[in-house]
Amino acid sequence: MPRCPGSYDNNTWDNCEGTVKADGDKYVGEWKDDKEHGQGTNTWPDGSVKEEGIWKDGEYAHSLVSVTNNQTGTTYRDGDGVLQNYKEALKWYLLSAEGGNKDAMLNIARLYQAGKVTDTLNLTDRISDWWNETDSTTSHGRIKAYMWANLAGDDLRDEIAESLTASELEKAQALSSACLKRKYKGC
Repeated sequence: MPRCPGSYDNNTWDNCEGTVKADGDKYVGEWKDDKEHGQGTNTWPDGSVKEEGIWKDGEYAHSLVSVTNNQTGTTYRDGDGVLQNYKEALKWYLLSAEGGNKDAMLNIARLYQAGKVTDTLNLTDRISDWWNETDSTTSHGRIKAYMWANLAGDDLRDEIAESLTASELEKAQALSSACLKRKYKGC
């Protein structure tokens, strides 16, 4: 990208690369519509890295590593140059989601929604399903799909919510809250 012209105080920056300092912090990176947008780095006053990665509309979105992990997940999901493997795709998407990547969260939601991946149920749930002639795996998949779409902040969650019972929706929302508190780790 071209360098941003002049100083930030006197110009509106768009589709350029520049630097701005505020409260001792320093952002160096790409701009769009006068906001941090694209690849950039925000450093503390002492020069140590505060956030480095992808910015969207002035907000830190996710790390560069999470972008690579999301792309690797898509490669496995689509079988692009590798054998198609949804479990392997899920593994890479989860790594990306732990970095805060909303696109990866949405990809996870879609895998669960389509039934391409399922979580292993514990023995108690499997016995209960057998005894009651039910299938908790399908319900659990919809719950996880809602959870990830909700965390991604995508309208897909509303579509998924229509397929959930009230208790499943409550459980999905509780899982979303718990995952958010754990900063997307181990979800």
